[in-house]
Amino acid sequence: MSAGADGSSGGGPRSPLIDALRPGGGPLYYASYFLGKRFAAEWTVCREGADGTRELATLFELDPTVVGAGGELVRMRSELVLGADLRPLRFRSRSRGARFALDVGATEVTAHLPDGSVRQLPLGEARDLVDSEHTVPWALLLWRVGAGGLSGKLSLPLFHINSLQPAPWAVEPAPELGQRWLRSSHLQELELDEGGLLVTMRVPKQSVEVRRESAPPLPDWREDPALPVRAPLRYRVPDGARFTLRDVDIPGPTTLGASLTIPAGHPPFPAVLYLAGSGMHDRHGFAGDIDLGAHEVVDALSEAGFLGLRYDTRGAGKTPIGDDLFEQGLQTTIDDARAALAYLRVLPEVDARRICLVGHSQGAVVALVLAAGAPQPRLRAVALLAPPGRDLGDILIDQIEAQSRRLGMPESAVAAQVAEIRQFVELTRAGTPFVPGQVPDYLVAAGPTRRWLLDHMGARSLDLITQASCPLLILQGDKDFQVTAEKDAEPLREAAARAGRDVTLVRLPGLDHMFKPVAGESSPATYYERGRHVDADMLAQLAAWLGERARG
Repeated sequence: MSAGADGSSGGGPRSPLIDALRPGGGPLYYASYFLGKRFAAEWTVCREGADGTRELATLFELDPTVVGAGGELVRMRSELVLGADLRPLRFRSRSRGARFALDVGATEVTAHLPDGSVRQLPLGEARDLVDSEHTVPWALLLWRVGAGGLSGKLSLPLFHINSLQPAPWAVEPAPELGQRWLRSSHLQELELDEGGLLVTMRVPKQSVEVRRESAPPLPDWREDPALPVRAPLRYRVPDGARFTLRDVDIPGPTTLGASLTIPAGHPPFPAVLYLAGSGMHDRHGFAGDIDLGAHEVVDALSEAGFLGLRYDTRGAGKTPIGDDLFEQGLQTTIDDARAALAYLRVLPEVDARRICLVGHSQGAVVALVLAAGAPQPRLRAVALLAPPGRDLGDILIDQIEAQSRRLGMPESAVAAQVAEIRQFVELTRAGTPFVPGQVPDYLVAAGPTRRWLLDHMGARSLDLITQASCPLLILQGDKDFQVTAEKDAEPLREAAARAGRDVTLVRLPGLDHMFKPVAGESSPATYYERGRHVDADMLAQLAAWLGERARG
């Protein structure tokens, strides 16, 4: 009989990992700690198939409040199906009703995305799947390649589930950390036991440590297929509203799911196109557990007599992710906004001579792009809510440094975080392709983010605002930690004024980035607090300013 990979006879490879998952020896349990406080836990058990496959079933639970975010526990189920050689064949995950799946072929990965679309992705030379949430795929990989007995550097291509693309990864002994420690090109520090099974994984720049521990009981939600969480945010037309809601589809590069809010009275009406900030969120401004307040802004303007148009961003609500998934950047968002503006211009209920834009955060940049190149008739007015005025790279660096310090991370970790994002920004600014050999391994998988940042660098708000020929309003909350009056709003006002533009800046005390009142310091965690509303005085000022310019 031939020997197995661990010295056992026949029956295909076995491993300490697989043994640990067998009945009586499992589940295998890893806990993740941030600055010494547990924020995530994962339980994994193994099921053996009659065809020689094995399924690693994992329950994952994360408390986002520990890492400076907000909301309730995040819960995820996943299954990783392995072949007889312990290489991945399929991956499935479910979280908060969203389903995601990968099927691994010889040369391609078939991705089943949450919006129901399917993509064929190149696998390259990668034969292993890894991601940032699950520890067991890393443990399996390290055991399978014999990392416990490494005497030199080992390089492998891996397929990264988070970025849906292959990227290089290398690991080598790190004797300065200890006898069985390794260091990877993705800045991980890895400790293996005598059998080659992962004991500890550290990411010093993130102040994160993952440890293998004795498993507590499986969580009570394991049998509930609904994965219960806090009730999702839902929109409904306010009682007594003086407008009606009509759902529509906007044709364009990708069909956009949208809603019109049509005021009482006789058309044609002045109109507002609302352009939301970055990220995936529906037309009402709901992004998971966060209410960004878009519905309150547009509803208030429709109460004031404007026909409003708001739409789902890519991958949210009724808008699909789109066929151009891996080419998407700011230009994609601009193209969608242009399609929405073109749709609004030809609506019979709209007076095309009285169309205004309201752009929030990244949406303010998009609004300026549209205003700078708007066809006739020109836009009547543009309101910029919390607009970025600086290069986005500089904003990202400031935000990461501030958040790291807010969380109490050690100076070494803060410096490492800032150095990494600065390197990312500078390489992007220089036009360096994010391909193996030209950038560090840990940046290769950031290719899609590079496209987004590169597009932003080509859309400079300080230049665009000088080209907008219509009146401009800038609203800025003084408790906004993402952009500020001093670094963003004031320079924008000054640039517009020097160019002879009609520009007004209003600074609003006590309001955060979403123009909601906040007690104390604003932070990402406050965004998750329900029951907060967009400030009524801000809405009144916005409606009055737009109304004055839309008359006639």
